[in-house]
Amino acid sequence: AHKKNIKVFEEFKNMNVADEDLIYFYLGCQMLNVITTMNGRTLQWILHLRCCNKAQWQIREIAKEIAKQVSMVAPLLGKGLGPTCITDLVCYEGKECCGLINVLLENKEEN
Repeated sequence: AHKKNIKVFEEFKNMNVADEDLIYFYLGCQMLNVITTMNGRTLQWILHLRCCNKAQWQIREIAKEIAKQVSMVAPLLGKGLGPTCITDLVCYEGKECCGLINVLLENKEEN
């Protein structure tokens, strides 16, 4: 299967198919660099979801690093990045809530 995949990949490459379309020929466990652009609102929405404790831990670590990097170059935008329990004091996970919102609300009431 791997050899056939390489053969088809080369055929498409010879037909001048764009590199961004050839990406789908990569198999699992291969290093892949991804470059994307987005505006602040989209970034905020993605990081609300991906910084949440319910997100997959590998994705959460990447999302937290993105939030950290953005905060260094755009502090105002950086203040609104992270899980909604921290940024907006609300959790949309319902029964799946991790419980952090309860701790944050208790701390807010004490202060």
